[in-house]
Amino acid sequence: MDLTRTVMSFLFYSLLQLILPALVSGRECVDTHVPERFIRREIANDFVDRALHRSFNLIPPLRKNLAKESEIDKLFKKIKKRRGYTLFGERSCPNTTNPASVDVIARSTCPWYIYMDVDDGRLPRVMAFANCRCDKCIGQTGHVCMPVYSYPMVLRRICRIDGYHYVPVTEKHPVGCTCAAVRDITMQIVTTVVKPNS
Repeated sequence: MDLTRTVMSFLFYSLLQLILPALVSGRECVDTHVPERFIRREIANDFVDRALHRSFNLIPPLRKNLAKESEIDKLFKKIKKRRGYTLFGERSCPNTTNPASVDVIARSTCPWYIYMDVDDGRLPRVMAFANCRCDKCIGQTGHVCMPVYSYPMVLRRICRIDGYHYVPVTEKHPVGCTCAAVRDITMQIVTTVVKPNS
């Protein structure tokens, strides 16, 4: 009887820990895991206080004019806080490469564009990501365009019983595109022959 009661109590509290965070609304969650000064420093890399996260250095005009407030002002006017908004480059796949372009983003056999990614559960909330414009490499048969990733540390927000917690995690973020040979699945299959014991 005592064993049954103990098991039932354990199951009840385990279930409560799984369900309760889902019942807690965003207003009831408070930032408890990360010191406020650290969160403010991370938010400073966001759009708050008119600062851009370092991922926005992917955009060539901003990288060249980091000290020029006018470029940032232009960007703010264009964005209007829309998710998935194209920040730089064309979205459509060109028929040929553009050798006259100064930026590798357009000269590449796998050109890409930069878009704005907004994630309310992440600090920084707003980041600049790259997306390939083409599926296949321009002028090369048998090759495909693949994203190139960086792995920055971000703070991921999770809601627990005692409020919001910001957990540092490493995430995969696309920063450009490259031309790669098509992956040969048959080369990955390793056949092992087991000889019977004699």
